[in-house]
Amino acid sequence: MDHKNHDFKEFREQFNLLKGKLSQQEIVTESDIKSATKKSIGWIKRSGMLYLIVCVASIPFCSIALMHMGFSVPFTCATAVYTFAAALITFITHRAVCGSDRWIENSLLEVSEAYAKLRRRYMQTMAISIPALSGWCIWLYFDTVIKFPDNPEMASKVLEAIIVGLVVGVPIGIWRYIKTIRHADGILAHVKELQEHEAQANE
Repeated sequence: MDHKNHDFKEFREQFNLLKGKLSQQEIVTESDIKSATKKSIGWIKRSGMLYLIVCVASIPFCSIALMHMGFSVPFTCATAVYTFAAALITFITHRAVCGSDRWIENSLLEVSEAYAKLRRRYMQTMAISIPALSGWCIWLYFDTVIKFPDNPEMASKVLEAIIVGLVVGVPIGIWRYIKTIRHADGILAHVKELQEHEAQANE
């Protein structure tokens, strides 16, 4: 009888030790998730803030430059509205995840929902931006041709300068979009894995 009690006591001690290790592993995993989330939110916050500043600063600069070069008022206004819309969408999209401390302290489910929402809005924005930018480029071409009908060389130089800007700006925008989506996907994958481990532990 004493031997059985001893075996049971030893088994219980081993079980408690294993349970403690598993609990500690879950804490470390959650800490890693929060750390990764904080880094991702930090990058997204800086990226969004920089893009927002560039958009807001470019509204008066581009408007003055286009008017000085003689582009039409409707095209200049449309460019300003497009840039303002980009800044507004960026602000709305990033507002939910800018408070890194607040989101880190919330539950993993809330963090997952925030990143899923950000990812969805980014994809929607990209779907709208591509046709909008294409329409802007077509309008720009015709406005340039109308502006310099008797000076094709000047029209060509203006178009070349704008094309260079697009060649530089578009890849940067695509890179920023892809990196943001990857940050969101990484956090969503880690959170899902942690939730699966928690579900298995509760079974």
